Amino acid sequence: MRMALKIESFYTTLLKNNHNAIIFGVEKKSDFSNISSTGKVFQSNEILLKSLCKLSHFTPNTYNLLSRKSPEKCLYGFTEQNLKQINTFVVDIDTLKYSLQDILLACIDNSIGAPTMVIRTPNGYQVYFVLSKPMKISSNGNFLSLNIAKRIALNLKESLVSVEADRYCNDFGFFRVPKESNIVWLQLGDIYSPEAMITWSEKMDDDKGRSLFTTYIKQMNMNYLESSAFQKILSLTCIQGHKGKLGRNNTIFTIALACYADGLPTTDATKLISKFNNGLKSPLKLTEIQASIRSAYSGRYNGPDKIYIDQILEGYQIDQPYTNWYKFKKVRSERKYSHIHEWESDLITYLESIPLNNTPYITLTQKQICKQIGCQQSTLNALLKKSNKIIKVVTGKGRAAVTKWSTINIIIKYFALKHKEITETKSRYKKYLRNTIITKYSHSSNLPTGIFDVPTNIAINTS
Repeated sequence: MRMALKIESFYTTLLKNNHNAIIFGVEKKSDFSNISSTGKVFQSNEILLKSLCKLSHFTPNTYNLLSRKSPEKCLYGFTEQNLKQINTFVVDIDTLKYSLQDILLACIDNSIGAPTMVIRTPNGYQVYFVLSKPMKISSNGNFLSLNIAKRIALNLKESLVSVEADRYCNDFGFFRVPKESNIVWLQLGDIYSPEAMITWSEKMDDDKGRSLFTTYIKQMNMNYLESSAFQKILSLTCIQGHKGKLGRNNTIFTIALACYADGLPTTDATKLISKFNNGLKSPLKLTEIQASIRSAYSGRYNGPDKIYIDQILEGYQIDQPYTNWYKFKKVRSERKYSHIHEWESDLITYLESIPLNNTPYITLTQKQICKQIGCQQSTLNALLKKSNKIIKVVTGKGRAAVTKWSTINIIIKYFALKHKEITETKSRYKKYLRNTIITKYSHSSNLPTGIFDVPTNIAINTS
């Protein structure tokens, strides 16, 4: 399939079920400073596709439209609470020190699996994990679906820390528009259901002792502002948001949420935050402080999020763990029921734990598989019918039959490793030729030209 057709198929997959929702776009990165007057609103997938060549950044996740005065110039409703649906999770890697192969292997080894797409930016990469169907966002349960999506986004970023994924990048904001000129990896077969994302994220949370589905709750006898963590945050003076650190707005908003949760009147919160802001080496404008307080006291939030508090403490090297803010759910072994997608996840985890040995396939009987993951034969048969990630190959017949297993991730990892081996072999061969030719012609002025032009890049074709 030609790249242009694959890109069109990507947008069709990304924006499926995108009814009565909008996408924001800008023509250049500098437009971020004043999105309301320079951005564009797209309510039609067809119009967006026609405008791609003019756009530099867009929101791959869609929003509800609140109001607008001029469709060509003004944007309204660009807030997380106004999200309509999540189409994809995007991880930003703000460095070029890692190769595409490094990123793919990190995804396969440490994250949910191979990405749907990777684009190269001037300063790094953006890694897309596209959903097979969108996650709908609503205000029910104090935006429970949004909180779940944000936890999945955080776990994806933390799973790719080995390639320096930006933990503090806006989860559902603007990203570079994928084009033929910047796409370096595109596999439309690697998409993930919301259920698979949730199951994977639950396991990540299990390992870290935190829950995906329960929101952070304040203990009855706790006062946020009197805690040692907030006292240390309030003593900060050198806050300046940049790569790897939350900035002044996020910090002040977190403090405002603590004021709201502690029951402080807005006048007292304004005095406290203004005093904190005046102590900063680069203070914010009063209007920005007031906007943060209004948002914190809007009633959309229960209190400060432990994730952001931890990020502030970590980002500014304050060694103060802030615990006991949330409930734990039962570990997997204590749950009464297990769904098919959980057994699928267990089988994938088991298969991908087996080292590769010159083949991407593992030879095991179905009885051995059932014993390893602890499921019934009927359960295994049911998950094999539904799974599009597990590969089962049977060769031969009767007693001579051999059953081999693999996963899509194992196949991709295998070919990625082979690609790396071939590239390294070519590099060594090129070095050998260079040394040989230079030695042979060191006393000759007739050094052959073009002898070192050995190609080092080959394409991976996993289809």
